[in-house]
Amino acid sequence: AVVSTQSTGIQLGACGLKNIGNTCFMNAVLQCLSATAPLTRYFLSGAYKEEVNPANPLGTQGLVAKEYAFLVECMWGNEIRHFSPKDWKIAIGRFRPQFL
Repeated sequence: AVVSTQSTGIQLGACGLKNIGNTCFMNAVLQCLSATAPLTRYFLSGAYKEEVNPANPLGTQGLVAKEYAFLVECMWGNEIRHFSPKDWKIAIGRFRPQFL
């Protein structure tokens, strides 16, 4: 849900994602995840950091979680109107090359 501040009239969470190549479906999923309030609060609060295991050889060393947190911060900040999820796509592609 979009939240608006009464003092400025700025809508938080009203940040669009730039399509970088064939990423429209990825962007739609990211926007849906971002609109899931408990998940977004979890990442915006930084609570996810306590549950990341960077030493897990089977995991992503926290890179995917970190990039998602950055993406959510950009989307829910009030400074930009659109954002390119390039670093998110690169992070996913690093561990799953079929998504490069």
